[in-house]
Amino acid sequence: MNPFDWQRIFLDEFPLAFLGEVILRSLCAFILVFAFLRFSGRRGVRQLSLFEVLVILTPGSAAGDVSFYEDVPLLPILAVFATLLCLYRLTTYAMERSPRFGTWKACAMPPGTPWRP
Repeated sequence: MNPFDWQRIFLDEFPLAFLGEVILRSLCAFILVFAFLRFSGRRGVRQLSLFEVLVILTPGSAAGDVSFYEDVPLLPILAVFATLLCLYRLTTYAMERSPRFGTWKACAMPPGTPWRP
């Protein structure tokens, strides 16, 4: 390996046209994340529970993978989004209907509370 090899740093073995595919994949990922948040009922980020943070971060990770990894196709990522949406809807339904699951809502941090790992 040659250090500071600009070809390897910027494109490696990919042709320059692959940047167009990355742009298209990023656009698709953006639309999927936007649609997911729209269909899941999220309007904005205010006070989030740990579960809601998980629901936001997981599609973000999947969208990032499909955006720049050439070996990650779009349809499996669409399946990830559909599965997460169904799980999110099922879990929020259970939290609204069952006292046992209703305590999960209490995991949200009060406004102004600093985050500590």
